[in-house]
Amino acid sequence: MNLNHFGQKNKQLQQLLAQSTHWQRLTNCLKQELPATMRPHFNVACVRDGCLVVIAYNSMAASRLRMVLPAFIYLKIQFRICDIF
Repeated sequence: MNLNHFGQKNKQLQQLLAQSTHWQRLTNCLKQELPATMRPHFNVACVRDGCLVVIAYNSMAASRLRMVLPAFIYLKIQFRICDIF
C-alpha cells in the first residue's frame, strides 16, 4: 500500500509520513555510528525537553546504549543531527 498517494489528499497524513521519514533518517544516522552488534536493538523515538529519546528493545541493549551514546552523540554526530533537522 502506497501511503504517499493518500498523503497527497490528506494534509495530516502527509505530515505524519514526513515525520516518520525524519525519525527513520535520524535512527539510521545514529545506527551508522554504533557497533554493528548494537544496531538492531533500538530506534530513535523523539526529542523530549531537548533530549534525544532512544527506545531499546531489551534491558541489555539499554544498558549498553547508556554507556556509549553520550560519547557518540557529542563527539561524532552532533553536527550531522543538525543537518537532518
